[in-house]
Amino acid sequence: MLAVFGDLRTAMGAVSGVVAARIVPAAMELLDRNLIEVIRVGAGSVLPAGAAAVLLIEVDGDPEELEAQAEHIEAVCSSLGALDFVLARTAEDREALWVARRSAAGSLARISPAQFAMDVTVPRDRRQEMMEEVVRIAEGHGLKVYVGAHAGDGNMHPAIPFDPRDKELRERIEAFDWDVQQACLRLGGSITGEHGVGVEKLRGLRSQYGPDALGRMWAVRKAFDPTLLFNPGKALPDPAQGR
Repeated sequence: MLAVFGDLRTAMGAVSGVVAARIVPAAMELLDRNLIEVIRVGAGSVLPAGAAAVLLIEVDGDPEELEAQAEHIEAVCSSLGALDFVLARTAEDREALWVARRSAAGSLARISPAQFAMDVTVPRDRRQEMMEEVVRIAEGHGLKVYVGAHAGDGNMHPAIPFDPRDKELRERIEAFDWDVQQACLRLGGSITGEHGVGVEKLRGLRSQYGPDALGRMWAVRKAFDPTLLFNPGKALPDPAQGR
């Protein structure tokens, strides 16, 4: 199913509405206006022109129950402001919708040599606030952000295409990244839902966990890697280096 919305807030409200209706979709993916536009150009997709946001929703289960689930979801989305609702009735229609979602990263790659992608996650009842925070913070740093989200579980993927050679732009993206991480923590979330910590989120990890928890994690790491040969400098901040 594809539900089309005229603004991001309404789309996020529909996500909450579907969950509140005790419907548990197999997938509920959100794409914002910027991401929709770049996908349409890059992949020639079935996504509608001019939409501020879309929800791609899939249900599974007993075939006899699927029609009722789809009708229930359509009713919820329509009551909460959906402008259009498309139901894929064939495997080909379904695949066309998923091709649009899967082509997001490739479509962004067409417009820049690199992209900065995040994966902050917040509790389900704070999704709308977090989405608004991402947009507000991006505007504050003069950045154009492209947002996709696993909306059903609160995992958001703000992405910013950029040229790594542009030092000033990199600095603004780093500031955006830090502010988004802090907003996520204020809303009771996690600075990473899927991508892991690596190097970028080492500082944020100190904000999310106190020294006791990080000390225990470090002890486990040292138990398996006492000489710190395994992927050094990543995943956990080194207490000896204060970073």
